[in-house]
Amino acid sequence: MKPPIGFVLVTHTAPAQAIRLCHRLNHMFGDPPIAIHHDFGKAALNRADFPANVRFVDQWVNSGWGTIGVVDSLMAALRLLYTDRNDGWGDPDWFVSLSAADYPIQTAEHILHQLQNSSVDGYLDNREITYASSAYSSERPGGAFPFAQPRYQQLAFRRYVAIPYLPYTIARRFDVPAERYCFTAPWLIRRFTPFHDGLRCFAGDAWMTMRRKVAHLLLANDPTWQRLHRHFASRPSPEEAIYHTFLLNRADVRLDAKNLRYTDWRGQHAHPRTLGEHDVPLLLRSADHFARKFPDDAALLQRLDQQVEQHSTSRAYGMHPSVSVIIPSYNCARYLPRAIESALAQTYTDLEVIVVDDGSTDNTAEVIQPYLDRIRYIRQANKGLPGARNTGIRASQSEFVALLDADDAWLPDKLERQMPRFQDPAVTIVFTDLSVEYADGSTKPSFLAERPLTCEGDVTDAYIQSRFLFPSAMVFRRDAMEACRLFDETMLACEDVELFTKMTLRGKVAWVNEPLMIRTEGTGQNITGNGEKLQNYLIRAFHSLLGNEPMPQSTRRIMHREIGLNYFYRGYTRWKQGKPGARHDLLQAIRFGPQVRLKALRTLLATYLTRSGRAA
Repeated sequence: MKPPIGFVLVTHTAPAQAIRLCHRLNHMFGDPPIAIHHDFGKAALNRADFPANVRFVDQWVNSGWGTIGVVDSLMAALRLLYTDRNDGWGDPDWFVSLSAADYPIQTAEHILHQLQNSSVDGYLDNREITYASSAYSSERPGGAFPFAQPRYQQLAFRRYVAIPYLPYTIARRFDVPAERYCFTAPWLIRRFTPFHDGLRCFAGDAWMTMRRKVAHLLLANDPTWQRLHRHFASRPSPEEAIYHTFLLNRADVRLDAKNLRYTDWRGQHAHPRTLGEHDVPLLLRSADHFARKFPDDAALLQRLDQQVEQHSTSRAYGMHPSVSVIIPSYNCARYLPRAIESALAQTYTDLEVIVVDDGSTDNTAEVIQPYLDRIRYIRQANKGLPGARNTGIRASQSEFVALLDADDAWLPDKLERQMPRFQDPAVTIVFTDLSVEYADGSTKPSFLAERPLTCEGDVTDAYIQSRFLFPSAMVFRRDAMEACRLFDETMLACEDVELFTKMTLRGKVAWVNEPLMIRTEGTGQNITGNGEKLQNYLIRAFHSLLGNEPMPQSTRRIMHREIGLNYFYRGYTRWKQGKPGARHDLLQAIRFGPQVRLKALRTLLATYLTRSGRAA
């Protein structure tokens, strides 16, 4: 009987860390076959210190970082793992590529269950590399998962497709930018590279989990592999493209672009950030199998082992679903059952529903009774909407949070359509379009269809101007919300604008372009019609953001403009209604809003010439 899983390790330093990883894999998987390529030219290693099921490549090669030696090292270990033998060692159903700094963050039962029930042949981060016509940026990709960034596409095209007229080693030594030593003409690429006759280039993170079938394809000495090996041998970081290009061009191989590796690229560009104790809660909530990179810290990894086991037990008993649905309610008994039922009817079932009764004085406690066996019900003294939402979020333990106002409702497949977008670890918010039902019975099928919006990626500037993110249409990463300190409970309006702007400044937004949520207007639960209250808190929110959040200068200018607009509208309304404060607002509009400066000046002068201006 073939082993269900095996491992290939490529190492060159930290032998103690590699030994610890092998012992952990043995404890989890019952002494699986482990093949190691160690670069003995970089660090000494005593093979006798390793368990008996660990075997080493005898003819090791120089595995210099960013060179073809890394590819040859992994292939040598893979060949050792899948060499025919009669002792029952090797030839596993699945193999996982690791370094000594990797470590499991799931139980063996969870990992094997997912692999054995998988519909794909492997997991490998990838994206097609094509010519980018925009101006080349020599800035190195960094931040959250750099492989997904547009500037990585440009860099990868020059690394793997364009034709260098300087050897990479020389260009790197003298720091020559890639755009200066590459030919990008398509006819040259077709003539002097493998990328013609339908062969496409793919690249991404190098770490992979694959079936036996894929291992044998990689080891078959295929002519296409040989051609790609010659091409990538002189290219930087070939391990981030050669497997991807070879496998993604085969019709008989199905790959999932999520490689089941947790990495933190925030602030990094060459290597992911080293993980520490404070990362453990995020690792436990991750769906990935392994994380990288860890320090050589036995105590940290021992604590991680214990918490993974505890978390697995909690998950087995349904204690920690992946999504917590938070429904805050205040005197909304008429609509609350519809909201609850729309959450319970989701086709995405790994969720919990938490209803926070914010001191209701109607019959909420009565209408909630039929659902108590399927939801968590929290009643508290009235704290306002932001306080009710925060209570629900703090009571939850899921990786993702979905907000649902009591007078709104979801279509059944809302969460199922949203959750796959979180496969990109840089995405912190996923939202959908919505339809609107008005009190007079009329409807608007799509709220966002008439608004030209930038709905993907960095949406901060568009959101400041349009504020198109509705809480009930959104799902969030819990850790991203916590990093922004949840909702400001002192704000009775626009607390969502402040929090969501913070989150868009720190992460990416994705959306599903379908109206999967129903918003109800005219229930008395929102303040849409209270223009002055909205302006009061919107001005406060923007001032708070300007004073506390780092942001590009262009974003600050847009925020200044929005502050000026709201000061003008509030000042104009106060003047017309004879309320105090009009002149102060108009002066602030002149200060902050250049586009309304002339209107504000005219209105300010009018306050001195009209009777209604006496209260200004």
